[in-house]
Amino acid sequence: MHRYTYPHTIDNGAGERLTFLRRVPGPTGERVEGENVASPGAGPPMHVHHHQDEVFHVQRGRIGYQRPLAAIVAVMLAGCSAPDGPAADGGVQAPQTVHLTTAALADAPEWGSTVEFSTLGVDTLQILGSESLFARFLADGSLVIANGSNVVRLGRDGAVQRTLARSGDGPGEFRLIVALGVAGDGSLFASDHLTGRLTQFSADGAVVRIVPRLRPFSDAMPASPITVLAGGRTIAVPWQWRPAADAESGVSRNSVVRDAVPVVVYDDEGAPADTVLTLAGLERVGGFVVPFPRSAVYDGRGSRWVAGPSDSLDLMIYDGVTPERRLVAAKANGAPTPRQRSQRDDAVAAMFDAGVGSGLVERQARMSAPATLPDVGGVLVDASSRIWVGRYLVPGDPEREWSVHSPAGATVGRIRLPAFGSALVPYRTELLDATHGRVALMRETDGGEVYVEVRRLEER
Repeated sequence: MHRYTYPHTIDNGAGERLTFLRRVPGPTGERVEGENVASPGAGPPMHVHHHQDEVFHVQRGRIGYQRPLAAIVAVMLAGCSAPDGPAADGGVQAPQTVHLTTAALADAPEWGSTVEFSTLGVDTLQILGSESLFARFLADGSLVIANGSNVVRLGRDGAVQRTLARSGDGPGEFRLIVALGVAGDGSLFASDHLTGRLTQFSADGAVVRIVPRLRPFSDAMPASPITVLAGGRTIAVPWQWRPAADAESGVSRNSVVRDAVPVVVYDDEGAPADTVLTLAGLERVGGFVVPFPRSAVYDGRGSRWVAGPSDSLDLMIYDGVTPERRLVAAKANGAPTPRQRSQRDDAVAAMFDAGVGSGLVERQARMSAPATLPDVGGVLVDASSRIWVGRYLVPGDPEREWSVHSPAGATVGRIRLPAFGSALVPYRTELLDATHGRVALMRETDGGEVYVEVRRLEER
């Protein structure tokens, strides 16, 4: 029995409307015919159909695509060209694709690390929880930590130097910080979830600029900034999952959904100006995340930022709004094993009290999990513009493996670092920041106390 009646329309709220018109039988099987309308710059995220053929007839406008192999067609930005030459109509040259082989990743130098200091025992620095904990290194080696509504700066030795921001509604004050970054002009920026404000400030806490709100692009939730460019434009994404949109689009609350996540360029006043690309968001059923969910991953620092799906390693590296390079690797992970499923269930149950934890495990057991584990757990752009790629972590694993890549795509190192707790939050990892020979990690004691640990890298 067919699941849908036709025509069936899906509007992702991000500039794309897809209508499935009919199913048509044929000598080699059925095909589905449909119509797709996409706004400039919108469209599906880069993807591959392994078992189906897909054909487009452009009736108006133009589309861009990449063709790394004859069997792969990935719809991308309007006006992009295939990588074998410039667009005939003056479109943007497609970025270079760098294929990361298994051998190259395995042969990369293995780095070590030693602990420099941690915030454990610092009476003047109380970290309230992991959900709103962020940290960034500054050029002088100091570390800025944001947690909840407070922002403090630590010296290279871990001593608290000064408080940069406190709780409040005034300029330079915050209610609940949900992002902390380094802007293209070297200043810091922080986003407040409750007020929607984006504030840029100096290393001493002086307010540089305030954007009252990044106006919602397609959702009532405030947009989450990836980075702020030197001219004041902001690269941001909406919330990765929006259960309230299901009723509007006719999606069943029992259906597995991945909302479209447009990466949006906002002007210096906080108005959406353009869409750079569209990703597939967090995999969920209604308001619940599925087991081993796939999601979008992204991070930025200054003008450079990176984004892609967690399904497999397929990342786009940008300088401002210009795509520079695409990092691609073959699918690595297979189906979750019974041990991994049991380990994950134990981690979920341990995060909550007995009733809630067992209930969540039972509910998720009825959900359709992805056939294979995601490959990517998170990404980070460090102070040298290198790209850190963290392997997907099954909740309960004690360590995560990271590979480090130069802006040109070369693999320069790999390292194992302690994982944070149960690692149940997709697309957020324990790696808070990395700079010249140092990393800042989110850690947790056996008693559940969250703290920041700074390690010196032993790069080889």
